[in-house]
Amino acid sequence: MVRNVFLSAGITARILVILSIMLLAGTNMACHQDDYVVYEVTGDADVVDILITTDMGADGKYEDVPLPWRMEFGGFDSSYVYLYAHNNSDSGSINATIYVNGRVFRQAATSRPYDTVVVYGEKNN
Repeated sequence: MVRNVFLSAGITARILVILSIMLLAGTNMACHQDDYVVYEVTGDADVVDILITTDMGADGKYEDVPLPWRMEFGGFDSSYVYLYAHNNSDSGSINATIYVNGRVFRQAATSRPYDTVVVYGEKNN
């Protein structure tokens, strides 16, 4: 239970830092409501914690998720996409991928136990 409290605090701090950087970078790109966004986490880790930005810009949090995991959004309103995946296992790999309109937008992987990958960015429309 204590680990989850620290993990939640770590997730919140990382999100705040990343969102601050993205806001400072500017928002000059238009967002199209017909964008199709897919978040995907694969690998052979037992379970992972996942945090995403949803189609309305809110956070979606999923804990102790078995792999593979996939979430799809049609009509994605937010111009920013964000995917955080944390390996909750002492072994195994995780691969995190964001697709925008069928193309790989961002991708990262790790094979270290209890490691984290984060992929994010502003969609190019």
